[in-house]
Order: sequence, then structure tokens, then C-alpha cells
Amino acid sequence: MSVAAAGRPAPGRRRRWLLPRPPYGRRPPTQPSTISSAEACGDLADAYANRVFVIEYEKKDFAAACRAWAKRLSLILRDRDVRPAGSAGHVDQRC
Repeated sequence: MSVAAAGRPAPGRRRRWLLPRPPYGRRPPTQPSTISSAEACGDLADAYANRVFVIEYEKKDFAAACRAWAKRLSLILRDRDVRPAGSAGHVDQRC
């Protein structure tokens, strides 16, 4: 295994640590995803070493994601309009 492949910069190069690429390449998809939250969470968690915030907008999806991923990822339930704290309809739960 080469030095660069082990996650270290190649000799003579600026020190830049190599991070895994997201599963969809460099840019996020522009179309809505058709994969389940569980599949997306697993792919993203692996790609980003568990440094992922998952934002859900439906209570049932949030509950399912919390059961499956709360020990590994940060999960947030928000209202679709992302209202400010204290306003009517504001939702902000975490697990």
C-alpha cells in the first residue's frame, strides 16, 4: 500500500488528509432520492465516518431512524417550514 493510499499525504505535497468521497460522487443528487432513509443513513455513515446529521420531517420516519441509528448518527426532527423557536408549529426534537 502506498503512503497516499494509507491516508497520508504523498511526499513533497501539502498536508491534506484524504476523506472518503460521498456515495454519489462530489455533488449531491438533484432529483429526490428513491432509496429508504435506512439505506441512505448507512451509505452516508460509512462514507463520512459517522459524522452525519440526519434531518427528518415526518414523525414516523424520525422514530424509525432513531431506533436504527441513534447510537451512530445525530438525528433531528424538524417542521417542513423550519420555523423559528417559539413560533407556532415549530418542531425540533433530537435523538
